[in-house]
Amino acid sequence: MFLKSNLVITALLAFVASTFLPTAFADDFLDRLEEGNLKGDFSEKRRLKSAKKLASQADESARFRFPNGDEYQGEWLNGKPHGEGLLVTLKGDRYLGEFENGLFHGYGEMHYGNGDVYEGEWVRGMPNGEGTLNYKSGNYYEGQWLLGKRSGIGQLKFASGSVYEGEWKNDNRHGQGKMIHRTGDRYIGDYAFNKPHGNGVQISSSGQAYRGTFSKGKKHGVGECFVGKEKARTCVFDRGIEIQNETIVAKAEKLESNKPINKPYSGGLDFVFEDDFTKRPEYVRHEKVWWETTVALLSTQLRILSSSSKGDLLLIIEKYQGPGRYELDKGQLRLKLGADGSVGEEGAELELATNGEASVVITTVEGNKISGEFYISLLGETNSDSQTFYTVRNGRFKASKSVR
Repeated sequence: MFLKSNLVITALLAFVASTFLPTAFADDFLDRLEEGNLKGDFSEKRRLKSAKKLASQADESARFRFPNGDEYQGEWLNGKPHGEGLLVTLKGDRYLGEFENGLFHGYGEMHYGNGDVYEGEWVRGMPNGEGTLNYKSGNYYEGQWLLGKRSGIGQLKFASGSVYEGEWKNDNRHGQGKMIHRTGDRYIGDYAFNKPHGNGVQISSSGQAYRGTFSKGKKHGVGECFVGKEKARTCVFDRGIEIQNETIVAKAEKLESNKPINKPYSGGLDFVFEDDFTKRPEYVRHEKVWWETTVALLSTQLRILSSSSKGDLLLIIEKYQGPGRYELDKGQLRLKLGADGSVGEEGAELELATNGEASVVITTVEGNKISGEFYISLLGETNSDSQTFYTVRNGRFKASKSVR
């Protein structure tokens, strides 16, 4: 940090510490200063400003002790701490920063007696605005505060390695959020009072996934269950326990079939498109779909093409021989994302990922029309280092021969 090269600031801080801080705190402060280990303290500009002001007051005023045992050194206005100052409380808290009418107000750093350290904005004595809290336990929070509590958008890194990022309310994970556990398990969706509650997606490190509703931290209601490249199935949960009753599941399937994401097939080409991390699905339909062939001496190449405002798709089958299943390799498919899609970025070109799988099943050939299904397990951006991947599920098409 800046302390390693700025001897003037070092001298000022050393003078302030030795002059105004209690002996135990001063010794610790000076040791850290000498080692250059002041992580989490003020930025260079703010620390220099505070050090200069406190040092300039050394000959003007002595350290003031309040009746309750707290000690203050800094600027005053109308008999109250106001401006830059340092407060050391009897219970062991140490605050260095800005005051207004006797209260922490502005920007400051608080070393709490319990070992926690807060640095950021204050309003009327409480953390409010942007700030960080480094817990003694090893947890670390960075984000927004309201009236002394984590509220708004913030990220909490647990000492265990797990990370939560999203919305907070009154110190609780509340609203939209994403939790990634150190085990690889993850949850993306709604939270209420620190637990998944509402709509969300839960994915285990083994690839098992549930997309549906949650209640008080448990799967509850109707959703979709799938593993890896398996086709999603309707599943029903009651407070975390899956219901196996076939009648109830059948009713749930009927309910799910009425959702836009499970629209009945009505021609053209359609599929469910989702990013592989959040499993957030989007129903995509291309009304324009056609096929064309290139006939060589020993083989025929079949190309299936589709287009819409949501993007373009190209599937290439080498050595086409009529109805049947065909595996596709990298270079035999391309998906370009359009302007109207909600998943992925407009204009991104996707291709089969290195460890991805893709297949096309030609089910019927009737005159100039070809029908079939397709699946793509993993797509990545062409010529990109992006770590975002996508999956295409439940693909269906009915294509007419291209007329040129």
